Amino acid sequence: MNFTDFYEVLGLSKQADAAEIKSAYRKLARTHHPDLNPGDEGAEARFQEINNAYEVLKDEEERKKYDELYDYIKSGKSAQPRPDQGRSQHQYSQEDIDEILSNTDFFEELFGAGRRRKRASPRRGQDIHAEVEVELEDLLKESSRSLSLQREETCSECAGQGQVGGTLCTRCRGLGRVLENSTLEVKLSRGLTEGSVLRLKGQGEAGSVGAPRGDLLLKIHVKPKPGWEIDKYDLRADLPVSVFDAILGGEVEFVTLRGKLGIKVPPGSQNHTVMRLSGQGLPRQTRDKSGDLYVRLVLQIPTGLSDQQKQQIESLRDELRLAETKK
Repeated sequence: MNFTDFYEVLGLSKQADAAEIKSAYRKLARTHHPDLNPGDEGAEARFQEINNAYEVLKDEEERKKYDELYDYIKSGKSAQPRPDQGRSQHQYSQEDIDEILSNTDFFEELFGAGRRRKRASPRRGQDIHAEVEVELEDLLKESSRSLSLQREETCSECAGQGQVGGTLCTRCRGLGRVLENSTLEVKLSRGLTEGSVLRLKGQGEAGSVGAPRGDLLLKIHVKPKPGWEIDKYDLRADLPVSVFDAILGGEVEFVTLRGKLGIKVPPGSQNHTVMRLSGQGLPRQTRDKSGDLYVRLVLQIPTGLSDQQKQQIESLRDELRLAETKK
């Protein structure tokens, strides 16, 4: 019997993490599902092989068990433990290896028999990690989003047992779970910001043997807004200011996320001066006071001046230079 490389089946390296394993499985399962490949006699076998690989590699203990055999087969090294080592729970002797490889069904010999001897135990469903994109203005208030995702559900045909009347369930192909598309209405509370993670209890993968579902961990990503930057709960933005208002001072209108606001520009303000507007940032979950808004003054140089206007400015420039030399 030939050794089956489960990592190769899923198109992964042995260093793949749990998220990569799940992603690869879902992509391949959708592509090779027998229901989506009518008339393809090999689809069933490919789909079962993909399921076998995923069932082993997604489980931490069974993956450790498989990796010991994988390392032995790939390296050709002896599976015997060193004299100073006790035999671990899953470590194989040379006799174990020979017995497994002499069997006609690699998956059944290594994992199936153990599953038949041991009754399946309840296991909490896996968590799902997803992202949702929101507008910057959405962070000021409670809002909701419709989120579409694919997650494992308990097979309704066999109630998660993998068999119906002693035969393999044709819907889940013995897994007890099926991938289904779901649409959730997610409520987004105030106090979120870029990178916040919202945990939605019981909205993850279905558990096995009556165990609770996992959670949905939803990461918030804020759609870029031209001219605005987010610094946790503080905001930063540029405020265009006429050079004359910067020189003489005055009130400049600025449209914040909360509406229009008159900002008093002190006389003699320099380009890129930063002004702090308390409480004009994003709301916090644990405090009443919101973050702050930092506006940077960006001086606007007038263009399209007439000859007379240029002469007036030149005269003013000469007067200022003369005043500087007399100091």
